Amino acid sequence: MALALNRYLCSAVLPLLTKCAPLYAGTDHRAIMIDSMLHTIYRLSRGRALTKAQRDVIEECLVSLCKYLRPSMLQHLLRRLVFDVPILNEYAKMPLKLLTNHYERCWRYYCLPNGWANFGVTSEEELHLTRKLFWGIFESLAHKKYDAELFKIAMPCLCAIAGAIPPDYVDATFSSATEKKASVDAEGNFDPKPVETTNTIIPERLDAFINKYAEHTHDRWAFEKIQNNWTYGEVLDENSKTHPMLRPYKTFSEK
Repeated sequence: MALALNRYLCSAVLPLLTKCAPLYAGTDHRAIMIDSMLHTIYRLSRGRALTKAQRDVIEECLVSLCKYLRPSMLQHLLRRLVFDVPILNEYAKMPLKLLTNHYERCWRYYCLPNGWANFGVTSEEELHLTRKLFWGIFESLAHKKYDAELFKIAMPCLCAIAGAIPPDYVDATFSSATEKKASVDAEGNFDPKPVETTNTIIPERLDAFINKYAEHTHDRWAFEKIQNNWTYGEVLDENSKTHPMLRPYKTFSEK
């Protein structure tokens, strides 16, 4: 019975939903129904009696639907993924791809102070969930034996999530502790107290991630510059809009 139901859903229902995904744009007034549908499809993806082809159909359907929804409509699903994805088991590959697509598409919604287009501004909870996803996946990878296939999917996901977190974001749950440790003297003047990193040793297994994230950060910066009509030049010139760093990351020396 279960196998027959899986065949029916993956051969008829889900392909139809995928085909009609663009129709779900602007369905905010049906948020409860959409949320229920997303959770149902996600739970289906965790079934044990699925073939690879059926898993691919489920993945395509979920990614297609999320592509046309407002970022805020994925908040409830993110609450579930915060607990499921960092486990990085056999069921994590599909949601990792989903998160990669979501954050690569909607990073402006999370990162920009004025929000993104007509989607509004992200909420504190959404930023908190995004932060938890990043550190949950990061710490799991740091303690997991290297798996080429898993890391190939997880690394782009980490980069996409990191690119969506505002540089100045401070989790509200840690704000009070942060304020107590602020680098300000008794008179209110800025008194920098950088963290000592001289003896910090980065595990070799994280080198690939650090380099990939550095390349991602450089590419994001270069993209914004080029969009504003900057070009490569041997010297920095704000009038001519030339910058010596506007070149591929891999062309830089280690220094």
